[in-house]
Amino acid sequence: MNSKDFLSNNMQYFNENFDIKSDEIILFESFYPIKNLIYGITKVGLTLSSILNLKPICILPPSNKNHDFIKSLCKNTINSRSLLLKSIFGNFTFLITIFFRIDKMKLLNLTIDGINIGKYIYDAILIRNKIISIDKINFKFRLNIILDLAFYFCFKQLFLKYNVKYLVLGDNTYRHGLLFELSKKFNVKCIAPVNLNSFKLSKFICKDDYYEHCYSITNKYLKEIKNKNEAIRIANDYFVKRFSGSIEQHDILNAFDNKKIKTKEQFCIDYNLDQRKKIVAIIPHIFCDAPHAYPNTLYSDYYEWFVETVKILSKNLNINIIVKEHPSAHLYNEEGKLDEILKKYNFNITRINPNENQYSLIQTVDIVVTCGGTIGLEFSCTGKPVILAAKPPYSNLGFTIDNKNIDQYKENLLNCHLLENLSRVKKENALLTAYLSYCINEIDITKLEIGSEIISLGKKYSDNLLYENILDYQKIKISDQYIFSYLKDFLNNNNRLGINFK
Repeated sequence: MNSKDFLSNNMQYFNENFDIKSDEIILFESFYPIKNLIYGITKVGLTLSSILNLKPICILPPSNKNHDFIKSLCKNTINSRSLLLKSIFGNFTFLITIFFRIDKMKLLNLTIDGINIGKYIYDAILIRNKIISIDKINFKFRLNIILDLAFYFCFKQLFLKYNVKYLVLGDNTYRHGLLFELSKKFNVKCIAPVNLNSFKLSKFICKDDYYEHCYSITNKYLKEIKNKNEAIRIANDYFVKRFSGSIEQHDILNAFDNKKIKTKEQFCIDYNLDQRKKIVAIIPHIFCDAPHAYPNTLYSDYYEWFVETVKILSKNLNINIIVKEHPSAHLYNEEGKLDEILKKYNFNITRINPNENQYSLIQTVDIVVTCGGTIGLEFSCTGKPVILAAKPPYSNLGFTIDNKNIDQYKENLLNCHLLENLSRVKKENALLTAYLSYCINEIDITKLEIGSEIISLGKKYSDNLLYENILDYQKIKISDQYIFSYLKDFLNNNNRLGINFK
């Protein structure tokens, strides 16, 4: 089938399944670089439109790339480029003022309509330019800021113009975060982010939901698990697979797959660590990857967090300090950035080989320090104490050392050598949290009619295979597809994560 016929088939399928005549709409966007992501997010939005009987409208990216493909999936589209021009001219004086007066701290605190949108724009500059921090706002960054501000005003007009009842987002950081905040302001129900790797979703129904991380687990959720012993067994089995690199997710594969595991004794010998002292690992994040994604992040970005953390821990003479580059640093153009920071500040701490198996650290290290990386939950599940500098989904459940401010964080770092391994109850709560985070709603996403290839960063995809998948899905009415029943159950479930407790 040629491209023209394929697009025509898509449009026909839309008319038969999603051409809903309603003044109430469900809004989603297609700001993604590859068609697999575009199709997956669009399919979720369209399926929800059918379940909720809402007219689907998709926001097109400013670039014309993939517009024909997107329009064939959803004929109701809004071209953001034309709206951007109106936003720029309509807010010209304000934008010019920002352009000349903005600096780093003003950007981080930039608030419009009671919404702190500056943190999303800050993070967008980092990821767009693949930089680890912002010191001075140069000309290029000023243009980035003006563009994202124009997007904010553009998005705001959509909420004012249309009767939006639901918003669906593939992400709730960067530019997507502007839409996310507007859904909160206008009391629009939101589903975000849509994770196509493990197919996780979160719904924001009331304003209180927005004060938690999208995938936050609560003590109430832990209590609702009916068979806790079975849940712990399942979580332990999951970690066996995770630590062996048997799960197809880029961070897991880069951390654990095909790498030799060292004993604690061998690890300490190789890195000349004093085995009479506790080993404290600082586990950096990807520096440019949304440092404001977690609530209550104590520092302005991951770079500042890392530098200040090393400075504080270096005053504690009762510990070994080690650090290891993030296993996926190469996917973000950050290979060697950690070494540059260590050299710049002349930090005298032990740098672990980036190719070292992460599990060697897990069984060797006594204490982990992170803002909120998944490694914090991994360590907690092995009974090790974890000190946090933000509020990730597994925080405030009693098994992590949480910090409300920098002073408390400093105190915990300076006294970290006094920490003991977690009690049995705390370790079990960590495993129950992992069960709810990774296992309970585990699903084979190839059953969901969103594509036969798992989405993973750095992976190359076949458009032809995706087209074949789409044509196969079109043989079945949307109401008879598995994704329809899955999302219907998700909507009807009375908790934010759509967890079906067992």
